[in-house]
Amino acid sequence: MFFECEKVSLPQKPRDFGKPISYSTSNSQQKALSLLPDNHIDRGKAYGIMGRVYRAKRMHDLSQDYYKKQLENCQQLLPNNHSDIGTAYTNLGNVCQDMGNYQKAIDCYKKALAINHKSLPPNHPTVKLAENNLRIVTRKLNRK
Repeated sequence: MFFECEKVSLPQKPRDFGKPISYSTSNSQQKALSLLPDNHIDRGKAYGIMGRVYRAKRMHDLSQDYYKKQLENCQQLLPNNHSDIGTAYTNLGNVCQDMGNYQKAIDCYKKALAINHKSLPPNHPTVKLAENNLRIVTRKLNRK
C-alpha cells in the first residue's frame, strides 16, 4: 500500500546531496501511513523509507525519529532476532554516526550485528556490512 504512494529519489553520489531530492510531502506520507493499521509490518518499512529520505536531506533529527519508529514497529511485531530488527538498528546507527554520536552508533551496530549473526549466514552481505560499519565508527571514535 505505502510503496505505491511513496516515491523516493535519492542522490547516488555524495556530491549530489545539494541537488533536489524528490519525495512526497509530509501530508502525503502521513496519509499513506494512515492507510496502514498500527500493527502492520509495512509501517516499519514506511518509517525506514522516511528516515532514509530525511537522512539524505541531512535532516538528522527527523531521520532519527523515523528510524526509532521503524525499530519500535519491528520490535513489537517480529521475533527478537529477525533481520528487519537488525536493519532498523543499522539505520539508527547510521544516522547516529552522521550526527557524530559515535558511541550510540557503536551500540546500534553491535545490536544489529548480534541479530544478523543469529538470523543470517556468516557470509551474508548484511553481516559483512554490519561488521564494516562497526569497524569504521570504532576508528572514528578512537580518533576523537
